[in-house]
Amino acid sequence: MISDSDPIVRFLDIGDSAFACLESHRDLLLEDTEGFARSFYDYLLSHPETESILLGLPPDRLAALLNKQAAHFEHLLCTRFDEAYQQEVARIGRIHYRLGIAPTWITGSYYLYWGHLSRRIDGSTALALAERERLHDTVAKVLYADLCLQLQGYASAQQEDDQTRAAVTHVLIKLLLEGRSDGNWSGLLQQMCEALVSPQTQLLTAWSAKLRSDQHTLRVTCAMGSEGEGLDIPRAEGDPCWQALSSRRPVVFQSSPDSPLHWVALLARQGVREIAVFPFGDAQWGYTGVGVLGSASPTYFERVGLGYFEAFSSLGDLVLGMRDQSLRDALTGLPNRTLFMDRLRHSVAGPERRDAFLAVVMLDLDGFKAVNDRYGHSAGDALLAQAATRLSTVLRPQDTLARLGGDEFGLLVDGLGSLFAMETLCERLLDAFRQPFGLDGGLVANVSASVGFTLYPLDESDSETLLRHADLAMYRAKNLGRDRFSVYSVAMSQEFERYHRLTRELSQGLQQNELYLVYQPQVDMTTGDIVGVEALLRWCHPQRGVLSPDEFQMAIETLPMSRHVGRFVLDQVLAQVSRWHAEGLRLRVAVNIGAMHLLSAEFLEDVKAALEKHAFPAEFLEIEVTETTAIEDMARARQQLSACRELGCTVALDDFGTGRAPLSYLQGLPANTVKIDRTFVQNILEDPRDAAIVAGVITSARLLGLEVVAEGVENVAHGCLLLQLGCRRAQGYAVARPIAAEDMMAWVQGYEADAEWKGWQYQNWRPEDYGLLITTLGYAQLVRETRAALANPAATVSMPLLEASAEKNCVLGNWLQGEGADRYSGHVRYGVIQSLHHQLHEVAREATRLKGQGDQDEANAHILEINILAEAIQSEFREWMEERSRPWKFEP
Repeated sequence: MISDSDPIVRFLDIGDSAFACLESHRDLLLEDTEGFARSFYDYLLSHPETESILLGLPPDRLAALLNKQAAHFEHLLCTRFDEAYQQEVARIGRIHYRLGIAPTWITGSYYLYWGHLSRRIDGSTALALAERERLHDTVAKVLYADLCLQLQGYASAQQEDDQTRAAVTHVLIKLLLEGRSDGNWSGLLQQMCEALVSPQTQLLTAWSAKLRSDQHTLRVTCAMGSEGEGLDIPRAEGDPCWQALSSRRPVVFQSSPDSPLHWVALLARQGVREIAVFPFGDAQWGYTGVGVLGSASPTYFERVGLGYFEAFSSLGDLVLGMRDQSLRDALTGLPNRTLFMDRLRHSVAGPERRDAFLAVVMLDLDGFKAVNDRYGHSAGDALLAQAATRLSTVLRPQDTLARLGGDEFGLLVDGLGSLFAMETLCERLLDAFRQPFGLDGGLVANVSASVGFTLYPLDESDSETLLRHADLAMYRAKNLGRDRFSVYSVAMSQEFERYHRLTRELSQGLQQNELYLVYQPQVDMTTGDIVGVEALLRWCHPQRGVLSPDEFQMAIETLPMSRHVGRFVLDQVLAQVSRWHAEGLRLRVAVNIGAMHLLSAEFLEDVKAALEKHAFPAEFLEIEVTETTAIEDMARARQQLSACRELGCTVALDDFGTGRAPLSYLQGLPANTVKIDRTFVQNILEDPRDAAIVAGVITSARLLGLEVVAEGVENVAHGCLLLQLGCRRAQGYAVARPIAAEDMMAWVQGYEADAEWKGWQYQNWRPEDYGLLITTLGYAQLVRETRAALANPAATVSMPLLEASAEKNCVLGNWLQGEGADRYSGHVRYGVIQSLHHQLHEVAREATRLKGQGDQDEANAHILEINILAEAIQSEFREWMEERSRPWKFEP
């Protein structure tokens, strides 16, 4: 019997008379109970909110719910609201709560009860009006009482789980508010594990497991409430951890001590009945893995709801995502330097045994400044965004690509098996920049890349040092010519230290007047006139003695030092040449200007200031461009040099013929003079390839109307050959070594040009006859090598001389069959040379045979015959070329 103190009795006034009334009319009220139960669920199925819940139930469970509803209806009409009944109704309320049926729908169901029972009462003709009203009142009170009991059960279940949810939510809020995590995944997840395992959350254990670099193992990096840290979970079919990782959705399952999965059995033996696995992280944040939670209750995650625990994944993603956004480059979306270094430190400090290499890479764009200056910053930004996209397509998802600043990118590439694998990747990185970049407005830009890298743990340095080593390697690649890669070596660190030491010493040298100038004259060989001097910088180093610029060039490659040295040279040179002019020595002076200084915004002002300071006539100043590899912005260089020419200065391109000053610079830069590099001039008498290059440079320059100066002219023969090729101006030891300023006047007064140069009787060769020259030089070199090999008993003779068709394969044989046959086959000297050439090879073959038999004396006799034949061939060529010589000029 219900107690009089129960709120239901006090507030609804339900007593014995009410229950007696129900009992007397029970049969009437219970008619068609099953039909009512069906109509009740039809009503719920007719609304989308409850339909989605009920249709998701298995058929057997839905049928059981219908039976329970019918039974409850029967009990309701015969109940006395005793304790057992109240517990049962509260249980039904808890079931509805766990099914997700909202209180609104529970209340609505009792409205259906009332409608059904009212129709039963009103439809009875056996009831008097007073009895019908009394029965109406009693049924209403009972229904209200039953609804209260069910809602109490619903609320108690909600309160029970809400306490758990509240505890879980408290953990989330605490982690957010305290903010103890530094953004490192391991630290964040350790805090989560520690906070989740408590009596309030009803969780026994919490793990986090990280995906290792091999992509085939999860390692438990932190565990709370049970042993597990350091445990490996290998990739396996049906493993819930790997299912969650691949599907990116939580997996909930019942544990068993008999599970074939070691980690599941381990948790089960520790009292865990239900396990939930949640995927965590993202490859771009450097951490991908799962969280594992375990409870002693087999229905824990169903009751509390997975959403509360999925929030932990969202929390991790939110914390790292917000941190990641603040650590990303706004233009490209890539990690910035801070985030890059964070990941590098994490990779280097990781607890895992490293079975493969970690590559730390620096990549810098070649020619980016030119694009930025020429087309504007928006075009530069567009190029950088495209560069980031191209690099991303080359790398794997687990690699890190960052923009470190400007046009520099950093890469972390883990899991490399060999140096060869990294070299292959570098080639792909370089290749990504070898196609033009399309910009807005139909513009097209071409840039390349320089790449440097170091490999950890071969380079067992800390993270900051690893990045510096990669940076050194990148600059090494850039200095070697760009569009290439370089791997760090210890020698680079030594070079870096040498560079900084040299820069400090050079700065001190400028302050202490240790730098000075010497001057090397340039002459017109045919007239003996001194046409100018080149100012050459020297450094009187306190310990190393006198140094030329080649020995301290690396210290002038930064803009501040390049400008300091450039201004010093301009000031000293113009002061000295002004004194010569005052003494009547009107010389033009060439001043070497570094690329960094040339491209700087202050360069023109520095030139103007020096000219004004010394009242120096600009037409006597020649700006000589050096370090052409450093000219990344050809448009800027052209603008600066054009401005110099407008001032009245002339412009010379140094080192011409080398890769540092390609022929394309003749078209790109406004030059007056080209200087042929000494490395070619010094070998033109012996190496036909150098002679061909020199001839090509002279011809190209003269066709463009430019002056040509040959550097490195060391003897009279060099000058004669240059004169035959059309170059009149020379500079080198055959003219004079560099001269101190105070000795220049005396040298000029005593200089006398070589008589053979000054009285030059021959005309310049025509370009179409250069083949004769090159063939003559090349064949003379081959004959010298052959004679030396035959005369040396220990030497081996070149194989072409031993072959039957040798005369067709040597340099002269090729010419006789090719260009010579096409142009001169009818000439008498062509036939003579052809015959002598055949005889020489016959004699050489015989000498080789005799030498092979050990008869060196007879072989030596044949060598004398070779000399006679070779001299006859050279004589024929000389006379032929003299015949071919006649006055000519280029017609541009």
